[in-house]
Amino acid sequence: MAVKARKCSGTELDQQAGHAPGPLGERLHDNASRLRDLADAHHRTRTTLQDGTA
Repeated sequence: MAVKARKCSGTELDQQAGHAPGPLGERLHDNASRLRDLADAHHRTRTTLQDGTA
């Protein structure tokens, strides 16, 4: 089972981890957690253009 972390969501990685043997499953769970943390940090720190500022 090839996992492309760039194209998977945290939920998909967690689902794959449930079917993977021990150490690989743990790595997938860790990567899913890290992906969620990065997404949360991005959401909190991103800036958006306001109307008329471009």
